Amino acid sequence: MKFFLLIGSFFLLSACAQFEPFVDERREAGQIETVGSSKPGSPVVCSGFWTTKEERFLLAQAECEKMGKIAQSKSIHSFECKLFAPVKETFVCVSKE
Repeated sequence: MKFFLLIGSFFLLSACAQFEPFVDERREAGQIETVGSSKPGSPVVCSGFWTTKEERFLLAQAECEKMGKIAQSKSIHSFECKLFAPVKETFVCVSKE
């Protein structure tokens, strides 16, 4: 019985988990402004410890390309995003010149 409770708890917790890296652009329902850490010109990527720096860069670069700019890493912090994506890397979009 304890085994099934443990397995059930795992599935319940993992159902809300996000394992893939993502740009933190969360919004409240019905709102235009973001409540996540990302701002225009400064994307923030949340990821797991297993995600490579290149994977985080590619996500940020995709956001910066929307403005015709290049992503540049600004800072990295641990345990500041979600439970299963604790790494938070902040980027700045800079001119291509």
